[in-house]
Amino acid sequence: MFLFFITQVDGVIVPNYALLVLLTIFILPIQKTRGENMSKVLEFSKKKVAIVSFPTDGGRLTDSTINSFTEQLTSTGMPIEFTNYGWLFSDDPEKLVERFSVDKPDIVFLPDDLIYKKIAPIVEKKLPDTMVLFTAFYLKKEATHLVRKQIGVHCDAPIEHLIKQANKFSKIKSIGIVGGPFSTEILDTVTSKLKKIDVTFEHKLTNRWSEYTETVFSFAKKYDAVWAFPPFGVKSDDNSSIGNHQFNSLLKEIDKPSLGYGGLNGIVRTMHMDIDPVDVGRNAASMAFKYFRGENVGVQEFTSYGIRISDEHLKRLKLSVPSELLGFITM
Repeated sequence: MFLFFITQVDGVIVPNYALLVLLTIFILPIQKTRGENMSKVLEFSKKKVAIVSFPTDGGRLTDSTINSFTEQLTSTGMPIEFTNYGWLFSDDPEKLVERFSVDKPDIVFLPDDLIYKKIAPIVEKKLPDTMVLFTAFYLKKEATHLVRKQIGVHCDAPIEHLIKQANKFSKIKSIGIVGGPFSTEILDTVTSKLKKIDVTFEHKLTNRWSEYTETVFSFAKKYDAVWAFPPFGVKSDDNSSIGNHQFNSLLKEIDKPSLGYGGLNGIVRTMHMDIDPVDVGRNAASMAFKYFRGENVGVQEFTSYGIRISDEHLKRLKLSVPSELLGFITM
């Protein structure tokens, strides 16, 4: 269909080309603008993100990662609907995935090694079009290829660097490693790295807090340092979970340096390699945003590590730190 613009001149009806040109000049930009607006609407249409968390995490790790992740994504202005699903180790992961399958999320965020291992394969099976976004703190890199449709942040803390720095204030040639029932992955990572450097070690995983504390004291007598994993899954005699205050009290009682991974709220060791969950969450949010923009960012290694040395522990153990490490001291 063609639309002609006409006017009357001296009683004669003629096409008004001037009017036609003017309208064309005004209409085309409007159409172009509408096209641009439409593309923006399509680009930033509402996205759905399902997040799986540990209700009993107690703010140690995944809570901080998730909070940072949601805050960073929200700050982009992209309309995103977040839904949080709590998962306990005793829960059936199949039923958990069924709960959020109804909403068909664009992304399922799995902010922990164990959550990733248990949930990702089921998401791939039940939601093949959904992208899995994970953060892994202790898994070996080759163990982070569980599903085909995934993006993620892989933390591979350089333990050898931590030991090298710790040796500057206390010679560490042997380490006793203690953990709970959910520490098998981090134990595998730590021991595989220690085998590559000149450090001997012994390790033990326990289920009860009494056995955990007994092992820590025993290892402190036998070895130069103790690597105590956070007691995830360890229960007290009344079957309650272990709080950060109990863990900190234990670390303050041993008379040897305590080493480990850091970034866990409220836990203080003599020295640790800091993995800040806030930074990890931001890293994951950046990957999610790029994915929504059409980029496939794959699996990336998290490299923002720092060393933290406790001034309180150093004074108690009567240890002195060389000048080049003074900048890592925390009160």
